[in-house]
Amino acid sequence: MQPVERLTEDRLRRYLCHVAQTTGTVGQHMFFAKLRDAVRAMFPGKTPQILSQLVRRLEHKCQPRSLATRVVTTHRLIGLSKSLMKKAAGLEGGIIDIITYRDGLMIGLLACRPLRRRTFSLIGIRRDARKRLLNADGWPVQPSCSRLCQSPRHSRD
Repeated sequence: MQPVERLTEDRLRRYLCHVAQTTGTVGQHMFFAKLRDAVRAMFPGKTPQILSQLVRRLEHKCQPRSLATRVVTTHRLIGLSKSLMKKAAGLEGGIIDIITYRDGLMIGLLACRPLRRRTFSLIGIRRDARKRLLNADGWPVQPSCSRLCQSPRHSRD
């Protein structure tokens, strides 16, 4: 029996039930569209009609998930940034956990000034940077949204 002949309606239905347990409508459509494309490439002219119909039906049912629940405001990110940086500072103002401080600084930078991934990945904080991360009074530097968000995109005019 050829592999393409094993794509019966029953098997496709069971596979759809299996995929539906872990994916949304867009993911289901993607899985079956990729399956159809693979069958087309391996067996030209022998794509089962039931598979093409299923892909069309799943395409019409696609409902992308709302991203509203995943959006985090700039002020909330700045708050997280400041709390991480304070947590990394010791009692005398020095940085005791440079990794936590770095994470807080990066969150603050990205929240206020969007960077390309390549530019962001080139930013490095070394152990000898502890002194550079302190202001003139010896306190750790904390991002201020009002100072960092000065680009024309963020102007309040």
